[in-house]
Amino acid sequence: MFRANIRQAKLEDLVRIAEIEIFNYRLNFYPIFQNDEFYFQELQVPKMMQNYLETESFLSNTYVYDDGVVKGFVRIEDQEVKKLFVEPILQGKGIGAELLEFAMEEKNAQFLWALEKNTRAIVFYKRHGFHITNDKKFEEDTEEYLVRLERYSKHIDFSAITACGECCAGCKKKENGICKGCIDSDGHCEEWAQSKGCPIHKCAKEHSVQFCGL
Repeated sequence: MFRANIRQAKLEDLVRIAEIEIFNYRLNFYPIFQNDEFYFQELQVPKMMQNYLETESFLSNTYVYDDGVVKGFVRIEDQEVKKLFVEPILQGKGIGAELLEFAMEEKNAQFLWALEKNTRAIVFYKRHGFHITNDKKFEEDTEEYLVRLERYSKHIDFSAITACGECCAGCKKKENGICKGCIDSDGHCEEWAQSKGCPIHKCAKEHSVQFCGL
């Protein structure tokens, strides 16, 4: 499938790629690791760009989303999604989904590693056909785990996957009565109690979109 806004990275893209990666690292990972020296002193655009230049095949394995401005990128090596980041203020607009679909459809990406505590990213990958395996490893020089996610090898009905990234069928929280589920609660399950209902469920229902089992 032709994707007009996705192309191979060029040398002149390195500044934007570095900015996007650093912004995401500080936003998503600093709250977990709380390492001031690394996130605010070592993690700088010039140093990140130099690391890119010293990484073999970086440009040939990296693809950017560019609709006039580089807004995100994905790096793929040997069927692994090594990195996928979108400018934080532009997330939620389908850019990450398009980059991931490109990686899967055009580059046959099959697996990736994600920080176990990065639940937002894990939910995102689950919605796009990945599942968590039993493989774990430590993030380098830390005590935090990375988990391996792989693409499903069989057809899954993703219209039954809810906003929390899981399917109600077989969900332990639903079976134990902790969560009623999006369908039974009409989008007002405990996980969305503070937001007055799940906005995804509400939107899908209003527009008659097959999602969350609707």
